Amino acid sequence: MGINYGRYVNRKGVILHYDAANIKSYSTSGTVWRDLSGGNHHGDLLGGVSYLSEFKGALSFNGSDQVCVTQLPAATIGESFSALCYFTKEGVGNSSATANRLLSADRTNNATKWCIGLRRNGNLQFGGRGGIDTSLNFPIPHGKPTFVALVHNHDEYSLWIDNEKVVDRQSSSIDSQSNGNLAIGGRTRVTDRYWEGNIYEVKVFDKLLTDSEVSRFYQTMKLRFT
Repeated sequence: MGINYGRYVNRKGVILHYDAANIKSYSTSGTVWRDLSGGNHHGDLLGGVSYLSEFKGALSFNGSDQVCVTQLPAATIGESFSALCYFTKEGVGNSSATANRLLSADRTNNATKWCIGLRRNGNLQFGGRGGIDTSLNFPIPHGKPTFVALVHNHDEYSLWIDNEKVVDRQSSSIDSQSNGNLAIGGRTRVTDRYWEGNIYEVKVFDKLLTDSEVSRFYQTMKLRFT
């Protein structure tokens, strides 16, 4: 049976949901992270991603060769969507572009369509069409569980860190081209920019979450850390 963290939160529109604390999603071993959304967009864990029991369950990525390649096509996500992730940062890479990627989708020439991750200085970053990155002056603390939410509406986006909206309707650079599937902890088409740290839970929606919905998901998802 999965772990129930608290009050009901509207799950309408969710197209991918991974939770390392729910044995229906990950049973503490194996190479598949199962999708709880009902869409069967399960993830293949590559490179020996390991399980940790901390905070009721986490998947640990080593920053060098480990990634989760989902079965959710980037084209299915499109350009109007929401994505939530709870994670811990343990280090950063040395790439000049988004060094450590939490979530990443590609476009048709294998360049980046969009991504969420960290710069080399440890600051949060939203990246768009290959080579166009928006560096944000929001440092992510080392070793502290952190919530990030992205709400992307075609040509603009908003970002939250924990329960604070840090970017409101900023112009976005992503385009309509898509290739491959969503990756967690790295990229699907290029072997670089791996995540170093733990990932606890990921949700992707085919709708735009409201501010109040983001806040409710944050409040619910953080219960595992209390």
